[in-house]
Amino acid sequence: AETPAPTAATSDDGPFPSRDDFTLAWGDHILGRLSRRAAVRFQVGRFVSADGGVATFALPNAVHRDRCEEARAEVEQALSAHFGRRIPLRLVVDRQPTGPPPGASPAPEPPDDVDLGDLRDAPPGALASPLDHVMEAFKGAQVVEE
Repeated sequence: AETPAPTAATSDDGPFPSRDDFTLAWGDHILGRLSRRAAVRFQVGRFVSADGGVATFALPNAVHRDRCEEARAEVEQALSAHFGRRIPLRLVVDRQPTGPPPGASPAPEPPDDVDLGDLRDAPPGALASPLDHVMEAFKGAQVVEE
């Protein structure tokens, strides 16, 4: 059975929290207090902005957003209770590209002109059998054959 979220203050007093405030509170305090149904649906999203007195929460696709809409009131109530003021929540589809994060250095380009003649063969080594590996790992062990 689901437990109802605590009753939230409906005041609009005080400054509206920033996106960073929402992000920190979300993982540390709020997500764990939601019903299982709401937590499972909302755990894949992220706060993308906190402008104009509305917290914007992005989800991976429209279907997921629509499913989260069913539990939006519970999340708004949990946010409002945590921050002590009314927190409206807007659900959107995440439009962030799936590439590397901003500021990440690009992967180095492989050289185009590799001369295979410069490659040297690895020195010939003795191929070890699985038994040789076990014997190496357990010094002083003896093989008993029956």
